[in-house]
Amino acid sequence: MQERNLPLAFHAAFNWADPGLSMTNRFIAVHALGFAWHNMLHLTNWVVNGMPERFPRLKTIWIESGLAWIPFLMQRLDNEYMMRTSDCALLKKKPSDYMRDMYFTSQPMEMVDNREALQLTFKMINAETQLLYSSDYPHWDMDLPSTIHDLPFLSEQAKRNILGDNAAPAVQPRAGAVGGKAAAQGVAHAATAGNQQGVRRRQRSGVTDRPRCCRWAKARTASVASRGRCSVRAPKEAVRCRAFATAA
Repeated sequence: MQERNLPLAFHAAFNWADPGLSMTNRFIAVHALGFAWHNMLHLTNWVVNGMPERFPRLKTIWIESGLAWIPFLMQRLDNEYMMRTSDCALLKKKPSDYMRDMYFTSQPMEMVDNREALQLTFKMINAETQLLYSSDYPHWDMDLPSTIHDLPFLSEQAKRNILGDNAAPAVQPRAGAVGGKAAAQGVAHAATAGNQQGVRRRQRSGVTDRPRCCRWAKARTASVASRGRCSVRAPKEAVRCRAFATAA
């Protein structure tokens, strides 16, 4: 994969059979912890075992865990590393420095009432070059392009990068491989055009919010766009919310 310049992607999920997560008795608990936990586990093993040094050109993408866990793990691993560097003999810099070279997908981005925390998270992960917008449509915790587009602390270029252009260097195959650079750029440009088109459609129709769930909605705050989501149900009882049919 490194020789072909292809990325290695880790897609998180929850697993109620996991020994730790089996102690949760609500879907919201296993969902909140599981997606973040499994990427935290695999990223930690990836870094402390020196994989970024063994495969320095192998790009990694960490998918569907949100973003809030990344600053925590950066600080936690750096702190441990400074006290026990002998456990990570292959590393030549702090774990957080390797993490800042990785790619992360945005969804489900934690839209809490704390713009400063979100802005600092973007800074810590080099979001302008390393963050990839993802929607996870049509799941109940999906993110519309407005999740990124409406962030006031991002420049227009940063928004374009995250909504599409960052995908090109993330997935670009080795020169001469089938599809090559043109294919990767085509994906990024198509994504950017689609996101911009969706934003324009919503603006023309007067829709500025995320689609709101029929049972639960979070009010707009001064810091971020409103974030409405379906009420959490156990998987067997899950019903697709008809509100998403109105999404742009």
